[in-house]
Amino acid sequence: MNRTKRYMYNSVAAFTAEIVTMILGFVTPRIILVTYGSELNGLTSSILQFMSYFNLVEAGFSNAAVYALYKPFADKDETAINAVVSAARRMYLRAGGIFCALVVGLALIYPLYIDVDGLSNLDVGLLVLILGVSNVLNFFTLSKHRAVITADMRVYVISLSNIAFSLANTLIIVFLAQNGVGLVELRFWALAAAFLRAGILSLYCHKRYAFIDEKAEPNFAALNKSKDALFHEVLYALYKGAPIALITLILRDMAVVSVYNVYSMVIMGIAGLLAVFSSGLAPSFGNVIMLGEMDTLGQAYGEFEFTYYSIITAVYTVAMVMIMPFVRIYTRGVTDAVYDLPIVGLLFCVNSLAHNFRMPQMMLVSAGGHYRETRSHSVIQLTISVGLGALLIQPLGIAGILIGSLCSNLYRATALIRFVPTQYSQLRSRRSFLRILRVAVTVLLGVLPFCWIPVAPDGYLSWALCALGVCAYAALLALASAVLFERAELKNVLRRIRRLRRA
Repeated sequence: MNRTKRYMYNSVAAFTAEIVTMILGFVTPRIILVTYGSELNGLTSSILQFMSYFNLVEAGFSNAAVYALYKPFADKDETAINAVVSAARRMYLRAGGIFCALVVGLALIYPLYIDVDGLSNLDVGLLVLILGVSNVLNFFTLSKHRAVITADMRVYVISLSNIAFSLANTLIIVFLAQNGVGLVELRFWALAAAFLRAGILSLYCHKRYAFIDEKAEPNFAALNKSKDALFHEVLYALYKGAPIALITLILRDMAVVSVYNVYSMVIMGIAGLLAVFSSGLAPSFGNVIMLGEMDTLGQAYGEFEFTYYSIITAVYTVAMVMIMPFVRIYTRGVTDAVYDLPIVGLLFCVNSLAHNFRMPQMMLVSAGGHYRETRSHSVIQLTISVGLGALLIQPLGIAGILIGSLCSNLYRATALIRFVPTQYSQLRSRRSFLRILRVAVTVLLGVLPFCWIPVAPDGYLSWALCALGVCAYAALLALASAVLFERAELKNVLRRIRRLRRA
């Protein structure tokens, strides 16, 4: 199976998984929101955010392991694969022990800091421990399997396991919530879904990669990029978690956390779908770079960047038009917090669009292992986001946090676009900047008419029908923009798709 075909399989499976995860991801928070209220929904989100910080004890291992495995898999060198997997396993075990200690510490301290109606201090502590167990599985089973599968360009297996997890998790939560089970007990039984996913990946790896000896002589030197990758992941996790952390520590209002989380859930669903196109392709580009096929890299990257920017043009046109109608329907009947915030909805979409401007370049940074060279970008981005967010959160609330994040994303996109050509002479910054300008102008022109055209569906079905209409309009707009400004690149992409269909 060639790289293009494997990328297509990975992308289709990942796209399906993201669709399933996004749809089911709207179901479970809604159930918890209606059944248990905004405060408990916000509490869960806050605890999960701290878990993401604790996950930093293994940050960098995964990216470094995947990068270290690109060449052994390209060379079919089983001895080298065993050495990397063995080293990664030992590092994950050590990190898992540290993570467990941090979770126990949070379970003891967090109940003393947060007072929530309906849950005792003991309940809050137990909730922390239960939510931590799911993450513990990452260290002791999932992480090393994901690294091997990703480096071997078989990400579709991970996608299928995620579909199984999402379905099982949703069924358990919906059933238990409708039968009046308490939040703590509900989260305990939902752990079964996490064990199911771990079991699927473990069985697949033992069958597909039977040659792997996890107790082989470890090659820790092969993971020498883990510190630089760790640096990036720590700062990205701080950046990603800063909004909820700022709300929790400065405003100390779990209802506001819940409001933020509802909008974030919509945007994260969109971001997850878009990530399919870059994450599924990173191993293929890593393979090209390792084999020194620079001409192939230049052509393939140009086609990918053009395609990705065309896709986000359509996606964010739809998002900006349809986010508020969805939030109004989703939070109907919830009266313990204000969710109808159009400015916040618009800022979420604009910020996410700016974040996605840099995704093609980030894919190359990951594929080429350029972690050390881009560390300063991460530092400056975090400083801008947290600094402006902390300054503006009191007067502007969630909007202030999003303004800080938007400014940081615009900086990061600019820095990466200027950086990539310094590593790959076949690529040009000017082309990327012109494409971003085309995206911004096209999205603006696409959204403007809806300032006068009302979109007010009264239910999920009518919302879906409206969204389909807006999707068709946005797709035609993105296609027209591509025909007008990048007809040659559009022809190249269509030619590649035709070749793939004939293969």
